[in-house]
Amino acid sequence: MDVQQLSFRTELGDAGLRLDQVCASRLAPLSRTRVKALVQEGSILVDGRPSTPSFRVNPGQTVTVEMPAPLAETIEPWSTNLSIVFEDEHLAVIDKPPGLSMHPGPGHPNRTLVNALVHRWPDWHTLGPDSRLGLVHRLDMDTSGLVVVARTAAAQVKLQRQFSERTVGKSYTTLLDGWLEPQSGTVDVPLGRHPRWHQRQAAFPAGSAVAGIRIRDALTDFKVSRYLVSRPPGLQHPFSLTDLRLHTGRTHQIRVHMAWLGFPVVGDRVYGLTKPRLHMSRQFLHASRLSFDHPCTGEHMTFQSDLPGDLAGPLAGLDPAD
Repeated sequence: MDVQQLSFRTELGDAGLRLDQVCASRLAPLSRTRVKALVQEGSILVDGRPSTPSFRVNPGQTVTVEMPAPLAETIEPWSTNLSIVFEDEHLAVIDKPPGLSMHPGPGHPNRTLVNALVHRWPDWHTLGPDSRLGLVHRLDMDTSGLVVVARTAAAQVKLQRQFSERTVGKSYTTLLDGWLEPQSGTVDVPLGRHPRWHQRQAAFPAGSAVAGIRIRDALTDFKVSRYLVSRPPGLQHPFSLTDLRLHTGRTHQIRVHMAWLGFPVVGDRVYGLTKPRLHMSRQFLHASRLSFDHPCTGEHMTFQSDLPGDLAGPLAGLDPAD
């Protein structure tokens, strides 16, 4: 039987949580019951030693997991036009359009980026056993912009290491509702699953942790590039065109951090206004810059992407603030 092995290091937000709880959150979709069984049979080790499901972890510990490799999924190839910014035998950088999910999942079993790449690279399915294949990071379905994808197992491991060590440069362009002040700064507020609405994330400032919710550090730099206002007729509404740099890559990180500041991303119906301004059909969020070291040559690579038309159009309809 084929066995797959993976490992991860526990983080500050894991401190004091049970081993089975931490592993279940990292090994989704495995159930907590299945995780407990793996711990009890010695397939999950902490710092190289057997443990128990109720063991309370400390930050910085190495958890190693061995389990049967899942059977390969059938990924249906999908022929569509992709904007390939860079491509070689090791990786590709793609300018993802809005509305395109990264990989198959509930509600979108096909017609995803993975399906399109399987069509482009017919042997790519041999890279991994599941529908995520060579994905090393992700963008929300309605976020556009740059994403890097590994074409080989070796490239995938090395790229994942760069993301884990936070050496990858990830910058975004967004339009915020209101004039964000101060003009630049850093949001250092941990994130975790919302205690009531589990499909959402929530900010957990120091001292606001909720029992049973795994909190992870999240760090976002922001800098307003332009203060803008809507044009008459009607009252002029303020907006902030803002550049952001992520040091971490938590789910919905930018959207939650900006909403926590009180300046939600325009068009964000989850964390912002239910009736978005500027008649936006999606959130105004674009992955505009991506930099990393090539996993095989070591060359430092930087890529940039202009705003797509569905964002550039509404932006052009705003005036500079006086």
